[in-house]
Parts: sequence; C-alpha cells; structure tokens
Amino acid sequence: MKQLISLLCCAGGAAALFTGFDMKKEELLQDAADVYEKVSGSGVILEGVDAVNQYPDYPDGCEAVSLYMLMQYYDSSITMEDVIDALPIADNPYQSRQGFVGYDPEEYYIGNPAIACWGSYNGPIAEAANTLLDGGFTAETGASLSEIRAILDSGNPVEAWRYLDDDATFTEYTEWTDLETGKTVKYPLEMHAVVIYGYDSTGFWIADPNGGTTYHMTYSDFEPLFEGLGSRIVYRMA
Repeated sequence: MKQLISLLCCAGGAAALFTGFDMKKEELLQDAADVYEKVSGSGVILEGVDAVNQYPDYPDGCEAVSLYMLMQYYDSSITMEDVIDALPIADNPYQSRQGFVGYDPEEYYIGNPAIACWGSYNGPIAEAANTLLDGGFTAETGASLSEIRAILDSGNPVEAWRYLDDDATFTEYTEWTDLETGKTVKYPLEMHAVVIYGYDSTGFWIADPNGGTTYHMTYSDFEPLFEGLGSRIVYRMA
C-alpha cells in the first residue's frame, strides 16, 4: 500500500511540476486513478484482434465476420471462406402456401453471408468455431459483464450479441414458422454481433464489423444493448 501511495503521489507531483502547478484538481485525481489502474491490474487489452469491415462483401453477415475476427486471433491462416464453409447454413425464410417459413437461428446460420443472409444467434457460431479450431468454444446465454471481464483476463476475446443501434431500447421482429418444429421464430431486426477484446474500469474495447471500427463503450451504454438480445456470447474456454 505504501508503494502504491508513493506512486500516486509521484504521479500527482510530476504532473504539477510540468504544468507550473496550475493543473486542475480533477486532472490530478484522474492521473492518480490511471496510475492505480496500472498498478492494480484492473483492465486488459488483447493484442491481435483486428476489426474487419463487413461491407461491401458481407452486408448482413456481422455474426460471421465477427467469428472471422475471433478466429484470426487464434490462427491467422483461417480465411473468411473457411468461416462460411464451417457455418451450419440453412436457407433464408421464404413465402409458401403455408405462410412465411424458414429455420431456427438458434440452430442454423440463416442464409449465406457471401450472398444474402439474416444471421444467427450464438449457438451456430460456436459450432462453426469448434469446427474450425477442433473444439474448446462454448455459446452462453445470460452472461454477465463480470464474466466477460474474467474471460478477457484469461487471454480470450469474446464475440457478443447486441442491438445494432447504440440508441436502441427495443427491437422489432420478423416472424416465420420453423419448418422443422412448426414453432414461431421471432427474428430481432436489431441483432448485431461484435468482438470484445479488452476492458478498463469504465467499459469494454470493441471491434465492430459495422464499418470495421474499434471503440470504447461504457458499461452503462453496452449493458442494455447486450441484455436486450439475451446477454449472448461465444468464447474459447481457458
């Protein structure tokens, strides 16, 4: 503790010296917080997760492109074509005499991301990941933010499902009848997938296929978007 206090004091003292002792109190406190974060280890950024733009080749394939980003972290020889080949693909829903029919995105990747698709939940993505890297990946629903941080601490990035629109508070659905079970499938129109590759005391670092960008999102902004789709993740077990 004495060493930590000394580090904090040094950080504040050095900042005051180089700014002519006119630094605001809030800035000094932030410097101290930054030093504490480095000393305490509260945060991690995984190197080797590169954002890939889903446009123009895979405009509706965010889940598949996020899987590609995840796979690249472990094996850079895996291609996007390999990812598509590994997906358990089912046909897009279509209009029939029985109405609008199709397959369950909990079980299949709906459509081909290289042609036209809807996407899927986390189960089919974990299945493809296990095909590509011979096991070790799991799909989880109802994950907590603390669990995601623990996975990142183990050295593994996380594919996560969230609403596409940062301001979304709900999602509309398209419905069809599952050809295998006869049940009604409700597909969320705001469904989107990203890769989380780091965190700090205030939020997550995210690689997003929607534009191929990386950004920091606070926990308070991310959590409702994440929970809205069931708090779903795919990750490699340590």
